[in-house]
Amino acid sequence: MEKTISRLSFILLGGASLLCALALGSCTKDPSVAEESATLTIGASVKDGPVTRAQAISGELFVGVFNEDGTLYTSAHQSGTFPQSLKVNLIKGMAYKLVFWAQEDGQQTIAYGDSWTGNDLKAINVSACKDAFTKAVDYTMGTDPSENNLVEVTLERPFARVALLVTSPSGAGLSPTFASFTAEDIPTVYNALSGEFSTPGSVTAYEGEPTMIETTSGETSCTEMLHFFIPAGDEASTFSGSYILSGDAFQTEKPVTGVTIRRNFRTNIITSL
Repeated sequence: MEKTISRLSFILLGGASLLCALALGSCTKDPSVAEESATLTIGASVKDGPVTRAQAISGELFVGVFNEDGTLYTSAHQSGTFPQSLKVNLIKGMAYKLVFWAQEDGQQTIAYGDSWTGNDLKAINVSACKDAFTKAVDYTMGTDPSENNLVEVTLERPFARVALLVTSPSGAGLSPTFASFTAEDIPTVYNALSGEFSTPGSVTAYEGEPTMIETTSGETSCTEMLHFFIPAGDEASTFSGSYILSGDAFQTEKPVTGVTIRRNFRTNIITSL
């Protein structure tokens, strides 16, 4: 009788061990089985104002691919003429957030180097107010082998375009050689993943030799002195600031208040010497 009970206990324990092993095996991922990846082809163009740019522009394209929880999956960067096309390898069936940042040559807000990763797109220092274009889109990789994974995006400027127009009496000979424009309470950090600006502060939007584009109308000469970019949202907002214009025999310093701006639109500030 004791032998029968012992044998039965052994069988029960052995069966329990087998069930446990099967249960553990069903919950443990085989490390030798790799997730299947596929190539995503990306086409990126830029939109200047109400229309997509027809003329070719040269610059850099930064791409950050993020998981649904906001962690970085992979990054890509390339230089060339827009529209640009590039490829990234992603896991089939997975959902991603694709974040893009494009900047023209001579308008470098982001400095590309060995230390750059897509995480830098979550804290872009826009205090220099350089021109750029951005977009964030959701994309889920297909699982069908015959499916063509392709996404085409049009990037838009996250800034308002601002021009300072200065009038003076024709023939007055007032020719500024230095100009600066300071904007107050302007966001200085941009998160391209969330689309949010933060850390408002005082921003020197322009400082240097003014651009002289002179037109004459009657007794007044109008010169586009400064052309710069201010971070702005989709809804209209206002900002204030001040500017300085100086030349060989004069200096003008004036405040600017209540200027209305909106993302991807141009605002003219008209003043006089």
